[in-house]
Amino acid sequence: MPKKPSPSGPSSRGPPKKSKGQVAQQPVIDSLDAALDAAVDAEERGERFGAGDKAQRYYESAISLYSQALSFDPSSFDAMYNQARLLLHLSLTFLFPPSSRRALEQSIALSRAALALPPALADVPARLDCAANLAEGLVARAELLDEVGEGAEEEEEARGAWREAVGVLEELARGQEEWLERGRGAEMELQEGEGEVEMDEGGESSAGDADVQGIETHALTPSHLIDTLLSLSSASLSLTPPSPTHAHSALTRASSLNASRIPPAWSRASDILLATAALELHTAEHSDPSLLPVSLSHFAEAVQAREQAGGTPLVEALCEAADAHASAVGLFLRASSSPDAQAEAEAWNHLSLATTHLMRAVALHTSSNPFSSATRTPAQLATHAQILLSLSTLSLRRASLQSHPASKHNRPTLLKNAQVYLERALESVGWSWASSPGAGAQGKPLEGGGWAAESLGRECTVRLARVRWLIGGDAEGGREVLRRVAGSGRVGGREVRMVREQVREEEGGAEGGEEAGWWEGVERALGG
Repeated sequence: MPKKPSPSGPSSRGPPKKSKGQVAQQPVIDSLDAALDAAVDAEERGERFGAGDKAQRYYESAISLYSQALSFDPSSFDAMYNQARLLLHLSLTFLFPPSSRRALEQSIALSRAALALPPALADVPARLDCAANLAEGLVARAELLDEVGEGAEEEEEARGAWREAVGVLEELARGQEEWLERGRGAEMELQEGEGEVEMDEGGESSAGDADVQGIETHALTPSHLIDTLLSLSSASLSLTPPSPTHAHSALTRASSLNASRIPPAWSRASDILLATAALELHTAEHSDPSLLPVSLSHFAEAVQAREQAGGTPLVEALCEAADAHASAVGLFLRASSSPDAQAEAEAWNHLSLATTHLMRAVALHTSSNPFSSATRTPAQLATHAQILLSLSTLSLRRASLQSHPASKHNRPTLLKNAQVYLERALESVGWSWASSPGAGAQGKPLEGGGWAAESLGRECTVRLARVRWLIGGDAEGGREVLRRVAGSGRVGGREVRMVREQVREEEGGAEGGEEAGWWEGVERALGG
């Protein structure tokens, strides 16, 4: 029987591994163990391909084999949990709505069923791992409903999904806390009998290799619990209404754990600081604007704290700090009864700071991944596209500040920059065919990019059409982009409505009659 994955946090689970020395051959599926072994083999083959059609076929084969294992033993925790885990991976990496939604629902149902099995059928670490998979699936479902849902019924479904996700994350955090305390007690007994115990990078005792009073070895560390608490804080702010009190409580627990159990070399202080700054920004936007300077200061501290690490951690901090400065613009403009020179000057300064952060993030991301699009991972390409999309949005927002002299003077350049950023973003996620007549026929979705990359391509296409209309100034401007994608079935009225609402929020809610007419014409043209 294959081993179960170790009970880490949502970010580091993996498939069970076969015993060394096994020779791959055509399996005969005549028992639970045979089905599990064949499923593990198929999954490992999928991992070797990483992304693309072959990887997807192997993962789908593994899912089918885990299902076959359940026909031999309907109460097999291994088969149930691992099928749920792979369905989640398939939905996030390969599938688009509505197929991804169906796979998500199957994953969630299987995780729940596995957790409902008698405790004797799986040890605590394995059950915690399954709970982490369930929490990740629930958050993914809530995010998907937020993005693609339309109408009151789907909005209520999204609210319910977030409530359920928060509840499961809280239960997971409590379970991880209890398990870590049990391990800490065993660690103290070993220290008394055997001297110092070395700590690993996650803040966990290496004495975990021993079997102490029936406690099985496990890979769960305080750092994994911090991951759960950070996810809980973020999800609490997505509730309707948001729960900043719950978010603050989760961050307090994370901070205390980091101070008491994580070695300084592996401190999670910058992660907790970023989450704290996000909570302060949320509070500033919704109830207490006086917290804005505090939030921006904490974002700046987080960027500084990650300077030494560089790479992806610094890119993440720069992007979050840029988002905070962009959000500050809305506060300044709302505080003014009408857009005046002072308010727009503040807005220009914050948008310029946000642009500086993102330009640096693009440079860092490129230097950290200095390869062609053909050799970057799908996740790296999607991240690159997201940063470029954000830069385009900032350029348009700067161009919309009609009372600011620099905005008036630089408007043509800002609009052109916005267009170039979007074209580069589309190239990153395999959508060049949508932006340029000479780019060839419709391209395939980015292999392994999942819905994240696909939805970026769709959004950037609609935004590019608008930018070309703004540059050209005529009603047909940008229509060639949308005509090119109209037959693909990948961009339609829903995407147009989504982007139109986003633009309204980004640019202060104002929409002149000419622009309203352009949007309505686009929606009609796409059969919206």
